[in-house]
Amino acid sequence: MGCCRRIVRVTQRRSAILAVIVVVLAVVAALIATNKAHDSSGAENVLGTGGAVGAADVRPAPGYGPLPDLSPASDWDNTAPLTDASLRGKVVLIDVWDASCINCRRTFPFLRKLQSTYGPQGLVILGVHSPEFAFEKSHTYVAQQVKELGVTWPVAEDPDMKIWDELSNEYWPANYLADRQGHIRYEHVGEGDETQIEGAVRALLAEGGSAGSAVVGQVPDSQQPPTGGDGVTPETYLGSQRGSTVGSTVQLSGNVRQTSQYAVVPTGGAIVLSFTGKDVYVVLDPAGTTPRTVAVTLDGRPLAADRRGPDVSATGVVTVAHQDLFHVVTGPAVASGTLVLTVTGGPVDAYSFTFGA
Repeated sequence: MGCCRRIVRVTQRRSAILAVIVVVLAVVAALIATNKAHDSSGAENVLGTGGAVGAADVRPAPGYGPLPDLSPASDWDNTAPLTDASLRGKVVLIDVWDASCINCRRTFPFLRKLQSTYGPQGLVILGVHSPEFAFEKSHTYVAQQVKELGVTWPVAEDPDMKIWDELSNEYWPANYLADRQGHIRYEHVGEGDETQIEGAVRALLAEGGSAGSAVVGQVPDSQQPPTGGDGVTPETYLGSQRGSTVGSTVQLSGNVRQTSQYAVVPTGGAIVLSFTGKDVYVVLDPAGTTPRTVAVTLDGRPLAADRRGPDVSATGVVTVAHQDLFHVVTGPAVASGTLVLTVTGGPVDAYSFTFGA
């Protein structure tokens, strides 16, 4: 499993489910103990730890439960509103994502390949955009991101996290794969494990149909984003709600005001970040319609050409015209350093940093 963001949303429904799970686990534990006495093989009809996935590895219906109710979606992108009934007869891969999540963005090339390869055989990829930050609830924002990020499959906008809750989801990105009868049979959290995901898709397509002869690796994709990796600085939040590291890896100067989701950085204010990674991304919001400017330095010097992220100008400035994830540092290899973002035309709301290797 690759990196991912995690959020836990405790609801009354989930509390009830957890209570039931405790009872069920006790029963299951007893059954497992009994089965082990009669079956020394210990084989289970679940996914293995690696390699391709066959039909026998995908849980039989009803698996994890039915497709979620899609009616809470506030808006739809790339499609008219979809329903459980309209998806019946298709294999459906639900991709729960968030536009400012770099881990989600890294999965898009693979999803494009899945769509191109298996769409003709009956696969439907359904994106569910469940926002982490308040500004990401805007339909205008989501529609713009769908276009800019090359998301060509249907997207249900889930600003109130109702579809998220029905899936009992906790992560970005997360995938839920349903069979032609609308039963979720497989789930995956985070980046990676593409062979397993493709194997599960092929297995469910083969039930009452055909997966075809093509495989994902044969389909080229021109949009290859940087890959994540271990050993880099974990995602860093500037708001107080998500366990901010302000005061340790991050220092704020110049009358910066911290809120629950972000830090408000005025003109002359700065964010000082100690990090390890090849790539650094930051979620910024101009806090209005006026474009803002942010100067970027690394280890006390302007960014060298080979370390300058694509969103940084040749003069070392990021122009924040709208809310987005900005790629500010790149490089030939993972390295440690001190990054300083100084607002030269503020204020700017700064939400979080993510990193790549």
